Amino acid sequence: MTARHPARLLVVDTAPPELAVAELAAFEALGLQPVVNLRRLTDPALRERIAGRWPVLDFDGFDAAQLASALEDGGRGFDALKCRAGIPLDRTVLGRATAPDLERRLTLAGRAASGSETFDRVAAEEAGVTLLTTPGANAAAVAELTLALALDALRGVARRSAALHAGDWAAAVTGLPTTGLAGARFGVVGTGAVARQVALLARAFGAEVLAHGSERFTAERAAGWPGRRIASLAELLTECEVVSVHVPATAGTAGLIGEAELRLMRPGSVLVNTARASVVDEAALDRVLRDPSAGPAAAGVDVFDREGPGHRSPLAGNPYCTLSPHAAGMTRSAMREASRRLVDAFAAELARGPGPGPVSAEGSAVSEQGEGNAVYGPGEETGGSDPGGASALGDLVHWRGGLEGLLRATPGPAWSGALVRADRAGVADVLGRLLAGRLPLAELPLWAESVHLHDGVELGEDDAVIRFLVEASSPEIFEPITPDFCRRWLAVIGPGPSPTG
Repeated sequence: MTARHPARLLVVDTAPPELAVAELAAFEALGLQPVVNLRRLTDPALRERIAGRWPVLDFDGFDAAQLASALEDGGRGFDALKCRAGIPLDRTVLGRATAPDLERRLTLAGRAASGSETFDRVAAEEAGVTLLTTPGANAAAVAELTLALALDALRGVARRSAALHAGDWAAAVTGLPTTGLAGARFGVVGTGAVARQVALLARAFGAEVLAHGSERFTAERAAGWPGRRIASLAELLTECEVVSVHVPATAGTAGLIGEAELRLMRPGSVLVNTARASVVDEAALDRVLRDPSAGPAAAGVDVFDREGPGHRSPLAGNPYCTLSPHAAGMTRSAMREASRRLVDAFAAELARGPGPGPVSAEGSAVSEQGEGNAVYGPGEETGGSDPGGASALGDLVHWRGGLEGLLRATPGPAWSGALVRADRAGVADVLGRLLAGRLPLAELPLWAESVHLHDGVELGEDDAVIRFLVEASSPEIFEPITPDFCRRWLAVIGPGPSPTG
C-alpha cells in the first residue's frame, strides 16, 4: 500500500457487536484510520461508542451507487476497504474508487468471509486492488449446519415438530422408520476445508464418505483425504443416500447440479447445499423434489439467488425442503476467527509493501508482532487473552518463493493450525532440503497435511499447499513430517530447485 499514513480504511460493516470495537482498534493499531459505516449496527450504545472514537458514515453498502459514493468521499477517497457481507465491488465501483483525481485511491479490499463472488477480481487486478478473504475460517460452523440439514432431511425433524405443535400425532409419525446416517453413503462435492470437516463429522456418525473434486483431486492427492475419491460427479450422485455441495461460485461451477444431475440421484436420497446458490438450480430442485419417481426426496438449502429482505426462491413453500437464511457460517467462533484472520492478512499485506498481489509473509508481522494476536490480545474488549493461540500472520499466509526463512523464524505454538500456501517449487524446495538434512526436522512443527483446494481458494496448476501443525488431533488427516512424507509429496508435486545450503 503506497498511501500516506495513516491510511484511510472504509469499514462497510463491522464485526459482530461483541467484536466490533476490538476489530476497529486492531485495524487502527496497524496504522489504518477506520471510517465506520453504522447502517447495519442497531445497538444505540454501540453506535454512540463507535461514533465517539472514529469518524462515521451511514449508507447502504449493498447499493453499488451508494458504496461508490462512500468510497469517493467527496474526493478524499480511501486506501482500503473492509466488509463482512457480500457487497457489490464491481467494475464500476472499483473504477470510481481508484479514479486518478481522488486524493487517495483504493489499493486493498478485504472481506471477513470465504467467498468473493460479489467482487470483480479481473477489474480489481486491472485497477491494482489487492483482494483478501478468509477461506476456512467458518469451516467448522458450516459443517455443523450441513450435518444438521442432512439429519433433518433424513429424519424429518422440522416436519415432525411442526405436526406435533399442531396436535397431529399421526402426521408426526408418518414415514417412520427413516434412513439414518449410520451405514449411509455420504457424498461431498468439493474437497476444501468445509468438505473435509463435513466428511469427518459424517464419518463420526458412521457414514461411508465419498468425495468428488476438481481434476487436481487426483488419486495421489486423495491418499490422505477422509473419504473415498470418486472421479465422476455422476457416479457420486447415483451411489449416495446424501449428497452435500461444497464448491465455490465460479464460471466452472455455475449450474453444476441441474435437473439432469438431480434425477441421477437415488429415489429417497437427500441433497444439501450450504455452498453457493449458483451451483444448484433452485427451480430444478423444486421440481424434482415434487416428483416422487426420481431424484432426492428431501433437501436442505442455506443459499439462494435472492437473499436478504427481498428473498424469493422457488423452494419457498416446498414441503420437502428445509430452508436456512444463509446462516451456516454465523457462529460466534467462526465470525471471531474470520475477523482475526482478516486483520492478520491486512497486517501481512501492509508489511509486504507497495503493489497489488498476494499477501507476502516475507518480512511481515512475525518479527514485529511475535506470537500475539493483533485483534484479540489482552486488554481490548475481550476480558483477557485470546485462547486460540493463532500466529500474527493468520492462518492463511501466501508468499512468493521458498519457505526456509519463514519456517526457521516461527516454529512453536504460534504455528498450530497455520495454513501456508506457496508455489509448487517453494514446497518442493523445502521437502528437498529436509531430505538432504539441510533443514533439521527438529526446527519444524511436527505434523503436516497436504491441501490442494482450501474452501474456495482455487489453486493454480503450479500451486501446492501444506499445512504444518505443532499438534495433531486426528492421525487420519495429519502425519509426522518424515523422510517418507517428503519423498511421497515430492513425487506428487515434482522436484524443486536443487538444495544449495
